Amino acid sequence: MGGGASIRWRMRAGAWIRRPLPN
Repeated sequence: MGGGASIRWRMRAGAWIRRPLPN
């Protein structure tokens, strides 16, 4: 994970906590 990816990961992390996607 780099710097730009971190920002995208944060947005996805919000939804992850809301409802963890079936990995």
